[in-house]
Amino acid sequence: GGGILGARNDENGGVGVAPEDGILCGKVLGDNGSGSGGQVAAGVHWAIDMKVDVISMSLGGSDDPQIHASLKDAAHAGIVCVVAAGNSGPGPNTIEYPGRYDEVVCVGSINKQRQVSKFSSRGPELDVIAPGEKILSCYLNRGFAQLSGTSMATPFAAGVVLLFLAACRKAGLSGTPRQLL
Repeated sequence: GGGILGARNDENGGVGVAPEDGILCGKVLGDNGSGSGGQVAAGVHWAIDMKVDVISMSLGGSDDPQIHASLKDAAHAGIVCVVAAGNSGPGPNTIEYPGRYDEVVCVGSINKQRQVSKFSSRGPELDVIAPGEKILSCYLNRGFAQLSGTSMATPFAAGVVLLFLAACRKAGLSGTPRQLL
C-alpha cells in the first residue's frame, strides 16, 4: 500500500496518490500475513504516539476488542483511520473487521469501468470505494506487481484524505484530521 499511497514520481509514469506526504510504515503482521489483535493494536498505538494524521490499514479479521479499543483511541486523538472492507463479496453484509467499526472509514473496491469489484465486501458500513483491481505498485525485492483487492483500494482512499487535509491546511483551516474530514 505504501507505493499506491506515496510513491515518488519515478519518471516512468509511476507515482502514488499523495507523493509529497511523509509516510511511516508500521509492520503489524508477520511475513505470512497473519498476526494477533495485540500486534495490530500496538501498531495503531505507535501511530498515535507518532502523531500521524491518517492510518491506512489493509488488513482484516474477526471482531477484536484490542483492535477496536485502539481505533477508538485513534479517533479520540483526531486521527482518520482508513481500512479495507474485505474481499468477501459479492454477497450482502460481508464487510470484515475492522471495517465494521464506526470509528473508521471503510473502503471497497471498484474496477477500471467504475463498477464495484465482484470480490469487494458490501454492507451498510461501507463508506467509500476506490480503485482496487489490477493495480500496479511496488512489490518485494524492489519489483512491481499488479494486484487486486480492497487492500489496494484502501491506500488510494487514504491518499485522497491526505490531499484533502493538505488543501484544508493550505486554506488556513484548523482542527484535527477527523474534524476537517
